[in-house]
Amino acid sequence: MPHPLARLVAPVIVGVAAGIGAVVAQSVLVRRGPVQPSLGAPERPLAFQGWWSSNESSPMAYAHPAVVFVDGATGTVVDSWDRRTRSRVANPRVVGSEPLSTDAISVLDATTGDVLQALPVEGMARG
Repeated sequence: MPHPLARLVAPVIVGVAAGIGAVVAQSVLVRRGPVQPSLGAPERPLAFQGWWSSNESSPMAYAHPAVVFVDGATGTVVDSWDRRTRSRVANPRVVGSEPLSTDAISVLDATTGDVLQALPVEGMARG
């Protein structure tokens, strides 16, 4: 018959060994993702600042990561921004058929063309 002290110590030793094994296994099995490269500031400043250019997260920025800025009077793209790459949108163009305010710069979702915001610009009113 085993010694009474062995009956108490053996389960403790087994428990400690199991705990150490679990910690070692966890540290070996956990894979660390690749480090995200730090994206610097844009090569030239954006023409317009707002939720689309902020580093802070917001529901609008999450839902619409890429935007284009369109002159409502002429329908031409003035600028663009993609928060995911922190650079201009590749091949920006106006998509969608929503009417644009003629006295403002419209912020459009680059993918859907949805008008997200109108930025009134002083002296831009056209007859």
